[in-house]
Amino acid sequence: MGLLIPLKIIHPKYFFYMMISPEYKSFIDSLSNGSNINNLKYSDLQMFQLPLPPLAEQQRIVARLDAAFAAIAEASAAAESNLRNARALFDSYLDQVFSTPSAGWVERRLGDVALEFGRGKSKHRPRNAPELFGGNYPFIQTGDVRNSSRFITEFTQTYNEKGLRQSKLWPKGTICITIAANIAETAVLDFDACFPDSIIGLVVDPQKAHNSFVVHMLQHHKKYLQSLSKGSAQANINLGTFEDEWFYFPTINEQVQIDKQLTLVQLECESMNESYQQKIAALAELKQSLLAEVFGVGE
Repeated sequence: MGLLIPLKIIHPKYFFYMMISPEYKSFIDSLSNGSNINNLKYSDLQMFQLPLPPLAEQQRIVARLDAAFAAIAEASAAAESNLRNARALFDSYLDQVFSTPSAGWVERRLGDVALEFGRGKSKHRPRNAPELFGGNYPFIQTGDVRNSSRFITEFTQTYNEKGLRQSKLWPKGTICITIAANIAETAVLDFDACFPDSIIGLVVDPQKAHNSFVVHMLQHHKKYLQSLSKGSAQANINLGTFEDEWFYFPTINEQVQIDKQLTLVQLECESMNESYQQKIAALAELKQSLLAEVFGVGE
């Protein structure tokens, strides 16, 4: 670690802004290309051409950047707050529906409303043996469930015929529930796929439950289900935990109507999330563009 002390002709904060500018970062990247950045020498850093206007001009630039960055920070904080509020809005709707079941709702276990309910399979050891992969059968893991928004639409790994023989192919529409590493994350398969025993598969009986309603219900109970894993060395719960849990179900027609309402709210919240995330990213880019304007090539 080196210590750089700017001379009196350089305003300290002007020097700081220069050090975090895209131009300086690009210069450092060029020096470290093909080598270990920890091996940079002081003589290398001396090669950087610092745009150095008079001290009074530096002070004016610093004041301008300070004001701009303060405004950006305030706008970013507001966007972050709105983003959290948008996420909380959908949770509040879930609470309204599921916290106090209406009269006529019936308690059932997940197995009671399922055509198939069980853990995924990955019998071969080691599980990541190369000879199992590279075929035509999508293979997903807990991270794929966690990173999905309602539906699992992408996969990065596939099983071949040997991989399939030691696993199980679950049908499109299966509700996937994680029980290890990422507890009680829920998403629906958008294609036939295999998964390991760290994921529970639930194929809903359409005569007893509405698929998307069950997903919303499990989203509401997520924190409670996660709490059941506390006290173990590694976060996990087993199939028996879910087999023993009771949930309230209204009639199929009511489930469909509730799902329609919740889905509309969820889509609106997701749209708000995307908008706020784009704004946050744009503000970060604006900060970099202001630095580039001051310290860019030819300035």
